[in-house]
Amino acid sequence: MAAIILGKNLLSEDELIEFAFSPDNRTDRNLVELRQQAGDAAMLSSLMLIRMMKADRFYIEGKPNEG
Repeated sequence: MAAIILGKNLLSEDELIEFAFSPDNRTDRNLVELRQQAGDAAMLSSLMLIRMMKADRFYIEGKPNEG
C-alpha cells in the first residue's frame, strides 16, 4: 500500500493555484515553478520514507532468544 502514495504530490492543483495568488507566495513563484517544487518535495519525501523503512529493517533489534 505504501507504494501507491509514494511520489504523489501532497497538494492538489487547486491548492497550488490558491497558493500562487496568495500573499504567502513571497517569492512570486509561478504555477509551473510551484508544480515542480511540489513534485520535488513528493519525490524527496518518498525517498526519505524508503530510507527510514530500510533503516528500521536493518537496525531494530528483535526479541531476545529464549532458551
